[in-house]
Amino acid sequence: MSVGGQNAKSGRLCRGWYHLTLVLLVFFIVSRLSAQTESRRVDFMKDIQPILSSRCYLCHGPGTQMAGLRLDFRESALKGGNSGQKAIVPGDAAHVA
Repeated sequence: MSVGGQNAKSGRLCRGWYHLTLVLLVFFIVSRLSAQTESRRVDFMKDIQPILSSRCYLCHGPGTQMAGLRLDFRESALKGGNSGQKAIVPGDAAHVA
């Protein structure tokens, strides 16, 4: 085997280890992020209520309930408004009325 052949072979070996290390690192980061996301439950008062307060209460809060939808209490927010459809479905982020 020539010296040039050995360098090419060791270069391929180094690239292989580099790619394997990169794949394992990405896998580790993604698994850690998903574990953190799954372990924390969403709390209505801490996570949801501040968003609703700043974005929705003007039209759906204690003073005004357009279309019968009141979002300042969890129970009324889950019940929905005059349409009879639920505006919020816990655990279903894709469901938006």
